[in-house]
Amino acid sequence: MSGSALVHMVDPTCERIDHALLLQTVRVAPERMPGWKRHVALSVQPWMWETFGAHLLAAGSALTGSPGVVTQLWMVPVEYSPTLAAARLRDRRWHQEFLQHLDDLHEEVLLPMGYDPPRNLAPGREPVRCASAAKPSPAAMRTFLIDHIDVPSRSLGAFSRGKRDVFLPLVTGRALGWRLLASGVRVSDRVFRGASLGVSAQGHGLRSTNPTTTVVNLWDLPAPDALPRVMLHLSENQDYQRFRDETVAGEDQHLLLPVGNYDPRPAWSQPDDDEPQNLSAGRWQYR
Repeated sequence: MSGSALVHMVDPTCERIDHALLLQTVRVAPERMPGWKRHVALSVQPWMWETFGAHLLAAGSALTGSPGVVTQLWMVPVEYSPTLAAARLRDRRWHQEFLQHLDDLHEEVLLPMGYDPPRNLAPGREPVRCASAAKPSPAAMRTFLIDHIDVPSRSLGAFSRGKRDVFLPLVTGRALGWRLLASGVRVSDRVFRGASLGVSAQGHGLRSTNPTTTVVNLWDLPAPDALPRVMLHLSENQDYQRFRDETVAGEDQHLLLPVGNYDPRPAWSQPDDDEPQNLSAGRWQYR
């Protein structure tokens, strides 16, 4: 196979890659959910921090799609390997007990898109405190949207620029109130236990010959009804429709409710909260 047939699944607009994202999709039986939450809060989070310097960015349970599914997003070092992590955990008793609480586990490693928002933390570093950080919204009012988007590999740069220049200004202003929590392009995915939970597998490794690449966006919405209101708004916007027609091959969306026990509840902070999300001047504040 000639080298010209290989497509790098890295956003060409991303100037610096200093972290990766680990997206976990887990199915937990309802009767096991309390035990699962305890294990994540008391065992998994401390171990991920001590071993890899990883930060939990968000955790939500399915509001639409498959019931009993929990989504967790971590910031991890670029060199993070799910296979290595599984090998290090193999003989730990608490991990064996942890596995008994879940039915399926699917993991995706993502590299940040060029419009992945800034945060007051980095792998292996404690959050940088900021006294002026805004307070997080009440958990009962917030909803997450997890969005898997199939993008033609040749259009990844155009997609990234369109998301930043067209989509973000439309949905993150005061009227609609969306906030982008994270965005990454898939570089690997693996089913560690059970089925794949319906998450399509597009690529394995840093290169792919597939005609499409999967981009994952995680949004913080002010309320569950924010999605249909935005879809109605976007259906009437010609710039957005043109951007979507040119760069999107398919899309899969699900709403999530924050897991109250251990979702970190960050707050977005920028000089003018009434303006659309400013990725140059603002950042997510984690405590």
